[in-house]
Amino acid sequence: MVFLALLAGEGLALHHADSQDDAALLLCDINPLVVVIHLDMTDGSPLAVADFCNYRRPGARLILLGGGQLMTDGTLFRHVGNAHALISGRVSAADLTSLVVHHAAASVA
Repeated sequence: MVFLALLAGEGLALHHADSQDDAALLLCDINPLVVVIHLDMTDGSPLAVADFCNYRRPGARLILLGGGQLMTDGTLFRHVGNAHALISGRVSAADLTSLVVHHAAASVA
């Protein structure tokens, strides 16, 4: 996975969850700087994961991927308190890595 290798090259670790339940459990175990949520999640609700993250890890910055036309008018940012970016699910691994690195550094600052 290119994204994993690029993150490792930046000194960042990737934790992966395939479902809403797995993501919630992971957020109880780790304190991430950045959480990337794909809005096309099929096993559970990506917005429920975002809401849980906002409750459990309010300092984590959320990057939301994909979602087609879901709230492309910007209203998503009113519903997801710690959302910092909404980008296409077809973003390159290098661009996504740069975005994660930027938000991780901003989260620490």
